[in-house]
Amino acid sequence: MMFTRSLKGFLTELELSKGKDNLIFVTLAGSPKWIEKEVERNGFEILRVELKKDDSLFKLVDVLLKWRNTGENTVYFVYGMSNQFPEILSYLNLHRDFLYDVKRPVVVIGSEHEVREIAKNAPDLWRFRNRTFDFLEREPEIEAELAEVEAEEAVEFISEPIFGATLPLFAFEWCDEEVKERIELNEHLLEIISDEYRKSEIYKTLAVYYLRLRDYNKSAKCFNEFLQLKEGDKEGLSMGYLLRAQTFAGLKQFEKALEDFDEAIKLNPKNADAYNGRGITHRKLEQHERAIEDYNRAIELNPNYAKAYYNRGNAYRKLNQPERAIEDYNKAIELNPDYVEAYNNRGLAYSDLKQYERAIEDYNKAIELNPNYAKAYYNRGNAYRKLNQPERAIEDYNKAIELNPDYALAYSNRGLAYYHLKQYEKAIEDYNKAIELNPNYAEAYENREEAARDFKTAGILFYNQGSENCIKMFSICFDLRGKVKGKSGEVFYCGLALYLLTKDEKILEELKTLRVDDETMRRILEFSMRKLRGEEISSEVRKELEKEEREEIGILLELLLK
Repeated sequence: MMFTRSLKGFLTELELSKGKDNLIFVTLAGSPKWIEKEVERNGFEILRVELKKDDSLFKLVDVLLKWRNTGENTVYFVYGMSNQFPEILSYLNLHRDFLYDVKRPVVVIGSEHEVREIAKNAPDLWRFRNRTFDFLEREPEIEAELAEVEAEEAVEFISEPIFGATLPLFAFEWCDEEVKERIELNEHLLEIISDEYRKSEIYKTLAVYYLRLRDYNKSAKCFNEFLQLKEGDKEGLSMGYLLRAQTFAGLKQFEKALEDFDEAIKLNPKNADAYNGRGITHRKLEQHERAIEDYNRAIELNPNYAKAYYNRGNAYRKLNQPERAIEDYNKAIELNPDYVEAYNNRGLAYSDLKQYERAIEDYNKAIELNPNYAKAYYNRGNAYRKLNQPERAIEDYNKAIELNPDYALAYSNRGLAYYHLKQYEKAIEDYNKAIELNPNYAEAYENREEAARDFKTAGILFYNQGSENCIKMFSICFDLRGKVKGKSGEVFYCGLALYLLTKDEKILEELKTLRVDDETMRRILEFSMRKLRGEEISSEVRKELEKEEREEIGILLELLLK
């Protein structure tokens, strides 16, 4: 039981290291969550330090030198050191002595390759370590727990990095007081450091911190200092603007982001990342044609840029050009056969074309590559529902909800599947949960026409159950007017139902501006206006009700008689 002995040895080493300096390396396969659980279960408090590509080289030092603010049971877990290879290796190899002052165990966790690179390229740091523990092989008894842990989706501040590496926005995960502490430390470092490169990195980091605190004047001042130190270095200036553009994009200040992307491109017109980032920003502003122009340029500069093909495909989908989107997703997958999101979105494009079997093939591939990808299960569930296979759809919605318990759309569409199976109580339960999670979840729908149909169905179901949530559903549907192309009978129906339930005359005025092909609904609108004027309409409405065979229209006529 080599694994068990290694784990016991590791925990014993931590126990002996309380209040002492101790550098430990751990090689690990898969998620580290299980080992974190074991450490916490044994009474330790873990402080996680996650290093990202664009982080300052001082980030690790900054965090560890605050060890005096921690309890004796604290242990530091350091992740992502390879994101800063090779610079961090030479830096820590030279400045390893600061670890003597850190009276807490520091555990560096990485793959076998990462640890081997540290040993090879930072030999003095490697010799400084106390122990190395190998957990590359896992025993069967922890597999079930580990599989459950590894299924948890990570919550990211920004879901779509502008390019390659994740954005330098770790500061946004901290509370204001933590950010202020780091500002104080970095401003102190500015006073004692003379090297211009290091100063520029600190100014860059401070600029992000001040943005986190919404102190835009100080942030701008720090970026100006950073840009001045990079004066004459076109590449450095371009990267500075590119960094700030990404930061503004993360703050959803897209116009400011565009200005900085423009500057970055002026300084380096051959930076494909800058065009790709500006394209994403245009897409966030619903400027899809301009986004495509930028993706075109990014691809021209880098014909193997899979992300740019993927992003251009997304823009074509937004422009209702699924065939062109599929061409771009094909290219992205050709360049990167493991591109999970490209398979998922190509599936969506096939669904746009009502080619649901082909869509399911793509969702299957996305799930094969990432079994914890909740969106792929949700989308496959939608495809099964379109193929009139509600039971299989429910299985996929169940999995999506298991992976993401706050997935409002998955609850809503599972409710639709239950509705089609005439399991009305379960449908009601799911619709209620969807409303609880996100009262505005209509905005998450890719297809507004589909959204209108779904919310109309839900509204009728709630009405038949005597639930006031019918008003909520009809209201959500009616709010889609203007967003649904052409004449929408669903939106018009929900508007009529909403008026007849609430007697809000403003709704009636809105309905008069909409067009609908259904003659009976037009007559119901006319009846409503006549009734509002005090006319007697009961006998005419009853005649309509006697000959009307559609249950949903019968509901409107019955409401007119109340």
